[in-house]
Amino acid sequence: MTIRLITVDMDQTFLRADKTYDKDRFRKLFSAFEDRGGVFAVASGNAYYNLDHYFEADILPKIYFCGDDGNFIIKDQKKLAELSLDPDLVDRLIRFLSQYENTHQVIASTGDRTFATPSDDPFVKEKMSIYYFQSEYYERVEDYPREGVNRMTLLGKFSLEENKAIMDEINRAFPELEAVTPGDQWINIYDRRGGKGSAIAYLQEAYQIKAEESIAFGDSLNDRSMMSEVKYSCAMDNADPELFESCTYRIGNNEDQAVLDVMEQILTEPDMSFMEAYRI
Repeated sequence: MTIRLITVDMDQTFLRADKTYDKDRFRKLFSAFEDRGGVFAVASGNAYYNLDHYFEADILPKIYFCGDDGNFIIKDQKKLAELSLDPDLVDRLIRFLSQYENTHQVIASTGDRTFATPSDDPFVKEKMSIYYFQSEYYERVEDYPREGVNRMTLLGKFSLEENKAIMDEINRAFPELEAVTPGDQWINIYDRRGGKGSAIAYLQEAYQIKAEESIAFGDSLNDRSMMSEVKYSCAMDNADPELFESCTYRIGNNEDQAVLDVMEQILTEPDMSFMEAYRI
């Protein structure tokens, strides 16, 4: 069955470690996929303002951006869907997160805005300059606006295993929420009904696309929810090993632009028989 929906994570999946990708090659593949009526979506833990600059101006309006782990969907500068947390829940979560000794930053996101506290720590300043460079700063986390927050993020000098342990503690304390880790140092928390999988489901319903016509690529545990929404669930070779358990296929790595390799095969071999070579 022909693929009609392609969804990609960005960091360590679509992008190389230096935040680049083969733009010329992607342009050709994207144009060919669009000509066939295909839908292309970016599902990322990043805020929207840290996603759109990767794509050229003529392509940008044609891409669905599912930022904040899929909880804020936008296309051509138009907000299409969002899933916000109850303000009282945000308040309880802020108090809960304050217990972690290695916490360096608690960030709140609304999709198009992010809130943070000032820090002189070089570690925090570097991370914020890369991922949250348009943040609005408040002296105390308790002063953050509560309305419209769709995700909370914990930034700390945690190892991946420490991240996963904290993630489990949050999930036990807040059964209505989903805590996920996109990798070392970060934990993202949002409504359990949300996540990247909910963004894929939104697009599938909007375009009447079946799971059998959908493919997704990711590398971290915050990609896990979208893998259950597609037939062709692809983990990068450089992925968190736990993600392999949720995927049917394992492709090459991000440095070699493996996502573009598979996109090219989708266009030249639309029956998808080539995917057997990637089966886990």
